[in-house]
Amino acid sequence: VSTQSTWAMMDSHLTSECPHRKIPCDMGCGSIVAASEMSDHIEQVCSKVIVTCEFEHCQAKFERGQLSQHLSTAMQDHVRALCSVVRKQSQEILLLKSLVSMKLEEINYPGIGVFEWMATQGGSKPFLNPHEAKLVKVNSGFSFLDPDASGTVNELVEKFDGCSTVCSAEDIPLGQAYISFDFGSRKLMPTRVALRHGFASESYSITEWILEGSMDDKTWIILLECKEDRVFNRGYAARSWMVEGRGAFRYLRVKMVSSNTQGGSDMHICRIEFHGTLCIPLKQTQ
Repeated sequence: VSTQSTWAMMDSHLTSECPHRKIPCDMGCGSIVAASEMSDHIEQVCSKVIVTCEFEHCQAKFERGQLSQHLSTAMQDHVRALCSVVRKQSQEILLLKSLVSMKLEEINYPGIGVFEWMATQGGSKPFLNPHEAKLVKVNSGFSFLDPDASGTVNELVEKFDGCSTVCSAEDIPLGQAYISFDFGSRKLMPTRVALRHGFASESYSITEWILEGSMDDKTWIILLECKEDRVFNRGYAARSWMVEGRGAFRYLRVKMVSSNTQGGSDMHICRIEFHGTLCIPLKQTQ
């Protein structure tokens, strides 16, 4: 092999093969890095790589070199998120303390839900509307002003296999299109929720809605989100959904977050029922 060939091979090695050769960063950050260390540089150091904020409750994405700027400008958002976490954890601590003095009644029977279980004292008594009996307080963010609607909040916790036209007033703000339940001294760990359409045809079906839980009626946790073009496909249709286990709550709320299929904010739901574990103070079971 000639000397010229040897030098050519050496030059090729040094410029394109040697793992120790110095090359510009592949991401364009301006750093000069050994070829063998490029992957480590990009993974750990490079200022041009897109990263996610290190704060667990912030999902902001930016170039690594902008981290300090983000931490400075987003400090208030981070503090607010942390305060929200602390409030939720405080609720969970209060819940755990309260459950020590409670009997847990699992209500997952076919054909009977929490409201019917309460209304019949576990199936041992004739049905007595639980709202009228003050076993649960049903509230809504609206009035039942539709002249064609015969329902009231009492209807919402009647036997689930019944049906009636229940409608909120028209043109209410979406933030007021909700139905909430206050279990008082009891708490419910929901595992399933069932809704029945409150209109004689598929019209006015809800589309997007959420189920929320709260211990104080102020801080609400989303337990279920449903986004569909049409939840109900016929009059007085019923459907149920599994609920992710997020704890036990004194308050539960079904809330519309988008217009119904007719483009309005009026809420047509005539029955709501839950399954799950009902937490009952021991003094009420003695």
